[in-house]
Amino acid sequence: MKKATAAKRLGNRIAGLRRSKGLTQKELGCKCGLDRNFIRGIEKGEEDPSLEDLAKISEALGAELFDLVRVKHGEKDPSNIKREILEAIDQIQDKEKLQLLLEILQALR
Repeated sequence: MKKATAAKRLGNRIAGLRRSKGLTQKELGCKCGLDRNFIRGIEKGEEDPSLEDLAKISEALGAELFDLVRVKHGEKDPSNIKREILEAIDQIQDKEKLQLLLEILQALR
């Protein structure tokens, strides 16, 4: 799995907020005065919206602009997290620790 770009993470946040408000891309576009195709491109990480565009979108969604553009440092892709977990497990040699880890993982399912 490819690491998500900042543009794609932004698009995912906008799409998630839009869906949580029950809006289509067209409806969001109408609310903020932007074309539906532009909204779709932003959500796919293919368009580069201006700060003014993002302000319009955040207002239309009833969200803070900061919530759209914030960056979580150290945010990792799920496939990278799984790889790191597997690498850590490979280093555990103690049978009791492995059994405990198995029980924890089973409890998390």
